[in-house]
Amino acid sequence: MSRISGKPYLKLVPSSDGPLIVGRDPTTMTTAELLESGLVPRTPEAAIREQCRFCTGGRNQAIDDCADVKCPLWPFRMKSNPWKGARGKR
Repeated sequence: MSRISGKPYLKLVPSSDGPLIVGRDPTTMTTAELLESGLVPRTPEAAIREQCRFCTGGRNQAIDDCADVKCPLWPFRMKSNPWKGARGKR
């Protein structure tokens, strides 16, 4: 693996068609590399809310009112995990 200069989140991997540029596994990156990549430290809940904000055009009320239950992030959009502690509560 070879890191691409200036883009620590990318790497070159060999393939039969020549080297491919792919994203690195963030669990193998240092904190400095993550920050250099432009990432902001946040909880998974905050990251999900940020993605919802992007999807709704930045409108917080639209996130709260979202009815797209087919979205895999929908149950988590309120910065909480509704499945946590739900085991056995049927």
